[in-house]
Amino acid sequence: DLHSFPTRRSSDLVLGLGAGLKKSWEGENYYKYKLDLINQALEENEELSFSYLNEDEEWNRHVVTPLNWETHQDHRHIRAYCHLRDEKRSFDVRRISKLKML
Repeated sequence: DLHSFPTRRSSDLVLGLGAGLKKSWEGENYYKYKLDLINQALEENEELSFSYLNEDEEWNRHVVTPLNWETHQDHRHIRAYCHLRDEKRSFDVRRISKLKML
């Protein structure tokens, strides 16, 4: 099942968000899968659900309505309306796990 991925602990992450983060903890294929699924959700106006690693290295579950892509310091972010926080937010794709379209 494409939507089932192993849970990662924050301790599995490379410290800091260097350019190699996506390669070091989740692999190229999963990163590409996330980009493709987010693109599909944008095209089809579908909501997404995912776990997100915040800056305190805590995982939070989010349901979002994606709005558009952004780039921050050469990294892909999805701008989305977050139903948990009831506001527009930007999510670093490298910090997203367990992504699925609803």
